[in-house]
Amino acid sequence: MLKAMLISAEMKDLSILNTLMEIECIQIGMIVDPDENAPGIQLAKQRNIRTNNDWKKILDNTYDIIIDVTYCQTTIRELLAYKSAHTIVMSGKEAERLLTWIKENEQMIQLLTQESYRNDLI
Repeated sequence: MLKAMLISAEMKDLSILNTLMEIECIQIGMIVDPDENAPGIQLAKQRNIRTNNDWKKILDNTYDIIIDVTYCQTTIRELLAYKSAHTIVMSGKEAERLLTWIKENEQMIQLLTQESYRNDLI
């Protein structure tokens, strides 16, 4: 299972957060936003996902993926400088593409499995 951190939890970022929560192979370890009232922070608290207001305070080597949805080049550069060697930093656009692909593949596998059971192939 991959452990992810999401940076920015505004209303526009909820689609990425919701998709992350649906993918079985990804665990959301932290959601970061300076606004404690951001919609994603509130959702995280409801789902018992850790939150913080500053990623620099909590960045460690436990995260496999950091998704930066701030669309701020300075933040991306800083993340790339501070991250662990094994951690992947993705922009929001990159994450949207990847998460869509993962979700589509999970759905395809589920459909194929259901068809296999119907046809007694499994």
